[in-house]
Amino acid sequence: MLPNKTLASSNDSVAGTKLIKDRLTIAPCSNADGTHKLPLFVIGKSKKPRAFKNINLSSLPVYYRSQKSAWMDSNLFKSWFIDEFVPSVEKYLKQKNLPVRALLLLDNAPSHPSEEELVKEDIKAIFLPPNVTSLIQPMDQGVIEWLKRRYRRKYISSILEKSEEGFNIFESMKSLNIKDAIYTIADSWEEIKPDTLQKSWRKLWPEVMTESDQIEDEQNNDTQEIIKDLQSVQPNFPASEVEEWIVQCDKNCETSENLNDDQIITAVLENNGEETVNEDSDGDADEPPTQISHTDAKNAFDIALQYIEQSSTSTPMDILWIKKWRNIAAKSRITFSKQKSITDFFSK
Repeated sequence: MLPNKTLASSNDSVAGTKLIKDRLTIAPCSNADGTHKLPLFVIGKSKKPRAFKNINLSSLPVYYRSQKSAWMDSNLFKSWFIDEFVPSVEKYLKQKNLPVRALLLLDNAPSHPSEEELVKEDIKAIFLPPNVTSLIQPMDQGVIEWLKRRYRRKYISSILEKSEEGFNIFESMKSLNIKDAIYTIADSWEEIKPDTLQKSWRKLWPEVMTESDQIEDEQNNDTQEIIKDLQSVQPNFPASEVEEWIVQCDKNCETSENLNDDQIITAVLENNGEETVNEDSDGDADEPPTQISHTDAKNAFDIALQYIEQSSTSTPMDILWIKKWRNIAAKSRITFSKQKSITDFFSK
């Protein structure tokens, strides 16, 4: 959602501006010195949203799972611990020639399994005491807020980019889907720096912290950039509304649920049966999927490569990355062409 007092509310009655009400739950995780960030754990309502068509889910820049309310639950968390956290930590420690030992520090949320369930050899979880999450839990010491600010800065930029192509604000918002949101939040997580993550441990483990005001400085920069972008659309946009939007707009969103005994039994029975998910939650059910050909991909990468080579801000890694995928597309095109020729030969 956008800041709604100034920019959004005056257009609420515009025809065709009903927005998709999908939601995502995000769980960040990193080590204390900020050198190992796991892909974000993202939970959506749909097992395979329409926006994911023709996408290899394993190539997403996040660990994506679904739950009917897009909430964290103990089954999802345990799967993440076994399938994502443990292998990632083991790989990192072995690369650093360190003993394979680690503690996962968790708040005392009802959606987390017991400590006894979150153990694999010397990798295990421990819980903070109740009611101290906001006081000492590292991710709550500026990291999540930083992530929200950076995401919203990119979100506003995406909307304004669409508006420059002729869309109005609400058309721009409606055109963005779950895939866009996932890539944007993953990009934001990628940009967070080790110093920012280190400082989040200042209350729990002061020795690991570096002296830096980076979190506050970057948060202020993001806020100012959002204000600047919004004022490019509507001059004199109030800065106070942006700050309120950043901090308050999802403050009351639930990310997990407290279940009584009957609800737990129902949830277990549902998990043992077929999963029911809405696969069309963020798109037009009649919209045909688009399959990009190898030739079109190769040509697009050729143009992208020329653009990046001419840019004064590009890096050698940028060029090599684009060139790698350009070569993959070119090779796939040749392979596909040969296969087609053989098929045509035998069909004659």
